[in-house]
Amino acid sequence: MIKALFFKMGYHLRLHRFFKSSGPGSAVTALCLHRINPVNDILFPPLTPGVFAALIRILKKEYEITGFEGIHELVASPSRKKPALVLSFDDGYKDFLEYGLPIIRKEKITVNHNIVINCAETGQLIWTQRLNNILSWLAATQKTLDIDFADISMHKKVEGQLLAVKAELFRILFSRPYTFVDALTTSLEKKYSFSQPAGEMMNWEDIITCQKEGVEIGSHTICHGSLGHYDDAAFVNNEIAGSKKILEEKLKQPVHSLAFPNGWAHPAAYEAAIKAGYKNLLLIDSVKYDFDLKPGPCIYPYKRILVGHPSVYENVFNIAGFHKALRR
Repeated sequence: MIKALFFKMGYHLRLHRFFKSSGPGSAVTALCLHRINPVNDILFPPLTPGVFAALIRILKKEYEITGFEGIHELVASPSRKKPALVLSFDDGYKDFLEYGLPIIRKEKITVNHNIVINCAETGQLIWTQRLNNILSWLAATQKTLDIDFADISMHKKVEGQLLAVKAELFRILFSRPYTFVDALTTSLEKKYSFSQPAGEMMNWEDIITCQKEGVEIGSHTICHGSLGHYDDAAFVNNEIAGSKKILEEKLKQPVHSLAFPNGWAHPAAYEAAIKAGYKNLLLIDSVKYDFDLKPGPCIYPYKRILVGHPSVYENVFNIAGFHKALRR
């Protein structure tokens, strides 16, 4: 409550502008969003529709909002009076269609949305969400997380330390191949006889509806496997080039954007994305990259700012660079 009040007062005093780059010559600000939903999820908090709508109205006052396809013309325009900003969504949750798209339509803005192919094809949730759901259920039922899988052994009480248990588990799994992570997740679902909710991901009909509404569709790989390692070159190349091919066949138009799952990118995976013909390489600004991102005439890396605070005003400060300044 006190924090929310601090950011609200700070916004009305225009303190966020001390951190914000301004003016027509400023670099592009790219945002990374996920869910728009009125129901809270402590492990993966969405923006509520009200916060999202209020945030868009504020951003329109301070930025020129466009998609990746129009960003270069906007940046080069001599008539531009505000810095450029792109709203980029990942994952393909159905709540985007229900709660996000009506606001986007009303505000007449263009956004990017990056799709996980397997979710669109099968309706299965991303492995991270599947694990979130299991952990939340364990906490609610006061059960223990018991994992004895390959070299991983974890026996944790989840209730009262949900976020800490998630952080520990995900820290391990982000460095593992997708096949391993999926097998572990499936084993937990069977162990606890846990049924995942259905109907939470957009199908192809939903995605094409978004496309017709002007949403720029990009790839978020086939399985949402980590591209931070390169143990299986064939798998990684299929995640990158294979997802592009499927999307272009479904959408009947070129796909220029690839969002690296969780922002993780191995140098070889990054090169594979360039080789596959992606122009917009979507990363995360809080992840450190120890290789050349190769910006150039046809290669545009964007370090997106994660947006997901419950307060619209804290999101404004985060977008302006306040939270990044604190991390330094």
